[in-house]
Amino acid sequence: MDADEAREAFNRSFYGSIVCRPVDEVAAAALIRRIENDKQMQLRALTETEYFRQQTKTAAPIQFFGACLAAIMSIGAAFSP
Repeated sequence: MDADEAREAFNRSFYGSIVCRPVDEVAAAALIRRIENDKQMQLRALTETEYFRQQTKTAAPIQFFGACLAAIMSIGAAFSP
């Protein structure tokens, strides 16, 4: 399946993201600056690390709730016969 078939299958008329792999950090920084300074297109450029950091921010409340629940359950297990 190519990109056009995937867009058609999901009824999309645009790309949500594009992945570019620059050769080094200097090239990555230059590419990010060039993309963000282009006023014709309103694009946001992120490194892969920053992208995944933003994606996992929404999981923080769930992780906190899970840790609290685990603590409560472990305390309860310590006092059960």
